[in-house]
Amino acid sequence: MKTTLVSVVGGAECTSQEALWAEDTGRRLAQADVGVVCGDKGGVMEAACRGAWQAGGLTVGLLPGEEAGEGNDYLTRSCRQVWGKPERYSWCERARPSLPLEAAWVP
Repeated sequence: MKTTLVSVVGGAECTSQEALWAEDTGRRLAQADVGVVCGDKGGVMEAACRGAWQAGGLTVGLLPGEEAGEGNDYLTRSCRQVWGKPERYSWCERARPSLPLEAAWVP
């Protein structure tokens, strides 16, 4: 069975309101049986993963470091990134649609 994935992108730092919004988004995606794909470690992406994880959903982190275990505590799967940002964004584009959760970030 193929899993539907949605990439969630946003700042590594966020306000408490943005974190609540992202967590609710992640929870709703998981409740709809949609997996969450994100990058980096904290902020909006961690909050979205937290919401999805708490709802029992799939969360996948694309991590920039050397170790796949460096991501936030709410990842059910993590992938060590051995490529640059253009390739990472290309990978995230495979997860349709993308949800930018900050007005300042435009793909």
